[in-house]
Formats: sequence, structure tokens, C-alpha cells
Amino acid sequence: SRHNHTAHEAWANLTPRPLPWPLVLNDGTFTPIIPIPVRPPWRRAMTPAQLEEQEQDMFVKWTEAIFAQYPRASLNHFEHNLEVWRQLWRAVERSDIAVFILDARLPFFHFQQAMWDYVTKEMGRDAIICINKADLVHPHLVHLWIKYFKKHFPGVPVVAFYVPKSTNRGVGQPCVKDFLEAVAACWVTRGGVRLPASE
Repeated sequence: SRHNHTAHEAWANLTPRPLPWPLVLNDGTFTPIIPIPVRPPWRRAMTPAQLEEQEQDMFVKWTEAIFAQYPRASLNHFEHNLEVWRQLWRAVERSDIAVFILDARLPFFHFQQAMWDYVTKEMGRDAIICINKADLVHPHLVHLWIKYFKKHFPGVPVVAFYVPKSTNRGVGQPCVKDFLEAVAACWVTRGGVRLPASE
């Protein structure tokens, strides 16, 4: 189809090309206003009730501190459901590598610096930045976003990705190969020892 042809053509030419309009990409930094809630320290000997109470107390103090510092009218929407954060904490704890999936049409909207800091610094996980739906924007824009994130997050794999409409599910596509290579380039922790994910 014409769509598939356009997608393959875009991927094959993922190099700087002239844009049909001027573009200015600000070279700024991320400044999160509100940090995400961090799971309080816990011990395996604690009962489920003790864990739940400890996390609930922490979450109440976190929300109270936010509303005490910032007028509610000045705040954007953020997650108030503790259960969502609990799922996030446990998912990260059980994960080896984190993948931050950003929509190529507006990557900043899907990138949360506080979450990045929690996953990579607080939890010590390697991460991959995946710019998804790369076939929906101009290849030059995709290249600029890859360049931008690589500059601000040196050493972090940044890959473009899209799912082609084909019967083979895109297994042989270059973007799949790039993503698997990004995973293999990461490191995981086994028994307190850092090891290449490829092993």
C-alpha cells in the first residue's frame, strides 16, 4: 500500500533532510516542578497491612506538601490514586530495563523527567528512549529528536520505532533490529552484580 511504501521510505532516509518549514528546537533542560512519590523503605518481614499503612501515610504527606507549596489553580493534572503509584513501584522493582516510549509527534508530552530520575537514579535501572510512531512525522524531525535526547542523556540508547502494517508483524524491519540492539547494550543486575543484558 501507499502507507507502507511511505513508512519504509521514511525509515530508509532517517537522515537530516530539508524541512518544508522553518523549525527551532530549543536547547533547554527539563525542570520538573513536582517529584513523584517514592516508595518508603520496607522489609520483607513487614505484613501487608504494615506496608499499606506506611505507603498510605507517605502518600498523604506527599500530596499535602504539594498543596501546601503550590496553589491548586496553578497545578497541572497529576495522579492522585495511590494504587497507580503502587503498581508503578512494584513494576520498576521487578524490571531489569525500563523503556520510555515517546510519541514522535510530541515527545516532550510523554517524557517525565521526575519519572526518569526515579527509574535511572533512585532505582538504578538502565533505560531506553523509544521514539514511537516515527513513520507519522518528517524523518528530519525524528533525527532531530534522536540527536536531542542523545545529547541530554549521553550513553542512553535512543531508537526510533514504528509498527508497519504488514503480515510479518515487522519482525524483519530495521527498527526492530535497532530496538533489540538497544536492549542488548543495556546492563542488568543479578545477585548484586552488573552484567550485560546480552549475556
